[in-house]
Amino acid sequence: MVDMASRASAPAGAPVGPAEAPATEPLARLSDRRYAEARRQIRDGDVFLFRGRRLLSYAICWLTRSKYSHAGIAAWWGQRLMVLEADEPGVVAVPLSACVKRYVGGIEWWTTDAEVDRAKVVDAAKQCLGRKFAVWAMVAVLRRVIGRVRRGEHDPERAPAEFFCAQFVSYAYNKGGLDLAPRVPDSLTEPGDIARALGMRRVAVLKR
Repeated sequence: MVDMASRASAPAGAPVGPAEAPATEPLARLSDRRYAEARRQIRDGDVFLFRGRRLLSYAICWLTRSKYSHAGIAAWWGQRLMVLEADEPGVVAVPLSACVKRYVGGIEWWTTDAEVDRAKVVDAAKQCLGRKFAVWAMVAVLRRVIGRVRRGEHDPERAPAEFFCAQFVSYAYNKGGLDLAPRVPDSLTEPGDIARALGMRRVAVLKR
C-alpha cells in the first residue's frame, strides 16, 4: 500500500550481500521507546507497522478496518538498521532512523515468537529490491473487503513482479517458513493481518 513511509530510500543497486548484524541486546518489555535506545534490540526479520496520519493513510485504515496503514521488515546491513518495504516507486531499503525522524504518524515495532527462519525472511526481501510497486493494490484489497476473493488463489512460489507493503512482508515470511495470513493469499494480505498473526506481538512504539 502507498503510505510514503520515507523518501530516503537506498538505491536498488545498493549492496545486499551478507553482512553480520551487531549483537542485539535482550528484548525488554517496552511501550514507547526512543529509537537510539531500542535499535540494538531489533532483530533481522522483525516487523514495523505504521499508523499514518495523512489522508491516504486514513483511507487505507478505513478501507481495511485496521489501525495500520503500512508495513515493513527490519534488516541489519553491517551497522545500519534498515526497513525493507514496498512503497512508491517499488521495493526499497530505507534507514529506520530516517523513517522515525520523518514519518508522519506512529511506527510500531513488532516481533514474533513463532518459529521462523529470519535469515531466509531477510534474504527473500532483499532479493525483491527494485521490483515495482503494485499500483492496483487498493483494488485487490477492495476485492477482499467486498468478499470477492477468487477460490484457488495461493501464495506464489516465485516473487511477483510487483508488490504492495503487506503482500511483501507476507511473501518474505512465507519464504522463512511462517504464513502470517494462512486464510488469504499474499496478494490480499493487509497490514492488520500481520498484527493479528499467530505469535506476533508488539514490542514498542518507536520515538525520535
